[in-house]
Amino acid sequence: MAWATTKYLGCAVSQNCADMWYAVCHYSPGGNIVNRRVYEIGNPCSNCPVGYFCDSTLLCEANTRF
Repeated sequence: MAWATTKYLGCAVSQNCADMWYAVCHYSPGGNIVNRRVYEIGNPCSNCPVGYFCDSTLLCEANTRF
């Protein structure tokens, strides 16, 4: 789960034993803060920063089109 303010996300998966898998994700800036909301309230893409657009999955995406 990533927080509303998450800008960077990286995950990895590893098989340690024959039938055990481990997954770990790191994200920044950090989250999991007591009494803070995971998501911002509002319509999808209603708060995209300048230089971003609303993609087909209703997420803000950096505008890298020139």
